[in-house]
Amino acid sequence: MPDRSIVTAESFQESVGALRSGALRAVRYFCAVEHLGWDEGPQHVADMGVELDFGNRTVVVSWGDAFGHFGLELQLTRGSELFKNNPTIFDVTHHDFWQPFVGGRLEATDIWRTGVVGATEPAPVAVNLRCRGQDLWVVAAEDRLYDGLWLGADSLMVTRDPSWVETHLGSAE
Repeated sequence: MPDRSIVTAESFQESVGALRSGALRAVRYFCAVEHLGWDEGPQHVADMGVELDFGNRTVVVSWGDAFGHFGLELQLTRGSELFKNNPTIFDVTHHDFWQPFVGGRLEATDIWRTGVVGATEPAPVAVNLRCRGQDLWVVAAEDRLYDGLWLGADSLMVTRDPSWVETHLGSAE
């Protein structure tokens, strides 16, 4: 990750728009080397980022400081260009989580909240992807063993569980 984010509100919205403009071909999780247990049942942990490959362009969902302390960021780049610390890469294209989305055209909605990530201004905390009547959320969050869920964390969680989203985000919008 860069020391300071280069993401702006405009580039963030451009990346959200790019999620809507073609068929998803591949999905990869970028994880710190020490974090090898990405499949945690109803949630996946991609602690560095999620790369969504559309063939002619790639969007990386990650966390960073563009909108406050550890908010969600989206960038038009490849994970291998963004993450320079030799992360472990997991191709999850064929995982059941992602099957309804691969090959389909996505709808994408960014979710902003106030009062998280150390900011008084709204900050992005999640992106909702929808395809073929199925929903999936990528959330800047970390499930802390003793502290519960930290929204706006330096980690990403991926879920298809709407009750989890309702509990932790309040609503899916």
